[in-house]
Amino acid sequence: MFKDVEGSHSEYSEATVYRIHQGSQVFLKPQYQEYIEHLRKVVNIKEEIFEGLYIRLLHRYAQYVQSLSVPRDNLGGLLLDRSLRRAFGFARYCAPKVIANNGYGFDADRLMYALFTCALLNGVGRVFQDRRIVTCEENGEYIKTYFPTTGFISGEYYKVRAIKSQDEEYVALMNGVYAHNIMLPSGYAWISEDQKLFGWWIASLTDIQKGFSELEIDLDIEKHAKGVGEDLNFEKDVRKHEPVETLEGEAFLAWLKERIAKDSSLINKDGSGLTHVDGALLVELDQFVQAYANEKSGVSAKSVKSQFMMLGIAGAAASYTVARSAGFLGGVTKQQIEACAIEYEKGLFESSQLGPVMQVASNAQVSSGERFFSRIGGLAQQFMLGHTTKK
Repeated sequence: MFKDVEGSHSEYSEATVYRIHQGSQVFLKPQYQEYIEHLRKVVNIKEEIFEGLYIRLLHRYAQYVQSLSVPRDNLGGLLLDRSLRRAFGFARYCAPKVIANNGYGFDADRLMYALFTCALLNGVGRVFQDRRIVTCEENGEYIKTYFPTTGFISGEYYKVRAIKSQDEEYVALMNGVYAHNIMLPSGYAWISEDQKLFGWWIASLTDIQKGFSELEIDLDIEKHAKGVGEDLNFEKDVRKHEPVETLEGEAFLAWLKERIAKDSSLINKDGSGLTHVDGALLVELDQFVQAYANEKSGVSAKSVKSQFMMLGIAGAAASYTVARSAGFLGGVTKQQIEACAIEYEKGLFESSQLGPVMQVASNAQVSSGERFFSRIGGLAQQFMLGHTTKK
């Protein structure tokens, strides 16, 4: 039901806060400067084109993927470094073949750029398939949700949240969307000017074997990347920390998800504190916070609740009237509860596994549009909607 961050795809801690870096600053480090020098020799193109298309693209890619790990890699390797090795290894392999075959009927420089960028961006739609990025304060307090379809992340710090896995069809579409965001407009236009090459390039973002199958080259980009690590030793240190100001709130969130995952039959039971409503799961927070505090010695329920509400997971507490069946006679009873709503759109659970939708009435109910703008607008708007929206 809930995405399990302790499962087979656990490559990060949700309590960790990462520093947002500028892509251009990453490539000021000696090891990345060395990468550029190696690439410059392999590509062997006019310096102004290399600077304008290759180096600026690398800056943009580093800005986009930040310090994210390789998707579904328990070893914790950085996506940026894996992608750089893959792109360089493929370019190093392809360059002499492209020259020897006069560009395979394409402009040689343009084809090399297409091959380099498709190796760099192949499968980029998977970057956010199982996780969501939220910007936050240094202490871990939620600011707003980052939507990678809108461009580059901004701010100073971010967190990574596990979400329900996106469908493969959606991921395939996002390969093209995210690649378009990352690519320089001039580089994108250069490739798209050649219709045949552009068609191959777009296909290669999802399946490089399908995209460039007509070229007589080995398209195993992972194999070509294997020897690159010996030449280029990238920095392993990532600027991150686990702030004490929200650590207990994160621990409570993990505890809550585990508790529900172990017994989803609790949902909608009278007195369980969990109610499935249209668009959200209502959680009677005080009940669960107290249960958590009782299990953990020396933990303040008040502090846990305060920290949890800083995470932006749930909306402000509000009063709801829940209509429940009275039994065989077909009557309906109404119960007043005070609860926080965790929206479907947070991606934390599979709504189909929450059981039937209960009918509720509340002044705090908001539309899907309002919920979206609360996420993209930040925590202040989320709380404002929770307190002021009238139906």
